[in-house]
Parts: sequence; C-alpha cells; structure tokens
Amino acid sequence: MTVTWAAANPEDLPFGAGEFDRVVSAVGGPLAMAPGQQRVAAEMARVCRPGGVLAVASWTAEGLVGQVARVIAGYLPPPPPGAASPWVWAAEDSVTALLGPFGYAVRLARRMASFSYRSPDSYIGYLEEVHGPTIMALRLASEQGRRAELRAGLLELYSGANTATDGTLAFDQEYLLATAAARAGH
Repeated sequence: MTVTWAAANPEDLPFGAGEFDRVVSAVGGPLAMAPGQQRVAAEMARVCRPGGVLAVASWTAEGLVGQVARVIAGYLPPPPPGAASPWVWAAEDSVTALLGPFGYAVRLARRMASFSYRSPDSYIGYLEEVHGPTIMALRLASEQGRRAELRAGLLELYSGANTATDGTLAFDQEYLLATAAARAGH
C-alpha cells in the first residue's frame, strides 16, 4: 500500500470525484475549523468512491482536550459571529447530520488515546512550541501580564489528569471515531 500525504483546503479538495477508497481525518484542526462544515462533508463524500469509507477521529469537547480548550479560550479573542463550532465533528448528532445526506451509514464510537511524557511541565513546554492555540493564548496572556496564570491553569489540568505516580505524565484523551460506509450506488 502506498500512502501520499497532501495538504489541502477541506472545503475545496484538489482531487477527482471518487478518487479514493478511504478518506481519513485524524484530529485535524483544518477540518474542525473550516467555516463551511457542510461543504467539508460534501467534499469528503465527493472524493470517496462508491462503496468507500470515510473515517474521522476528533477530540471531544467533554474530554481533556475540550477542558484545555475552555481554559485557553479565556485568553483568546472570541470567535467571529457565525463561526463554525470546532466540535461539530466530535459530536454524534452533528457528524451523523453532516454525512447522512450523502448516503453514508455512520457508525460512532468514543475511544481513548493514551499519552505519556517526561513530566506535566515538559508537556506544557512542548505545547508552547508546537500547538498553535496554546502558542497564541500564551502570547496574548503575556501581553495582559497573565502568562503565568494560563500556564498554571494548563499545568493544573494535566496534573489532575495524570495517572502516573513516578513524576512522569500519563493521561488519556477521549475522541469520537466516526466511520461512514458509502453505499455502492452513491
């Protein structure tokens, strides 16, 4: 099997109709943040061959990622009016509503992904370097003289979720896995 990765606008995929047997998104920020969620679903359905499968894994609002997002949101400007919810692909009803009109039989399962790091503090340091929303929130918090407050809030969340007892960090993050089988005639 050959896998080719391509970065693309999820509302306007640069692929032909029915080009893929499988269309997959794994905790994808661009998918979740795209303003036209119906358009994203339509594009995914368009590029999936009849009889193919769509699979979308999204962090849930109820899980640890959702808790962190709520803490970070307190330091970010509010989303623009009418902005799509970043949780639309992470809720059973909305995923079914997005994919159902395209003839997909949707199966849903909440699952956990396990992570481990050297320590809670080292994980926050990692987020400070690579996670866009955390980077932006920390920058804005710094401008308000609240960086230490935000960092302490994140450290508290991850420390509270920590299942390790040896000074390292181990935690689970819930995600919703939606798999959708396209009917052969679609």
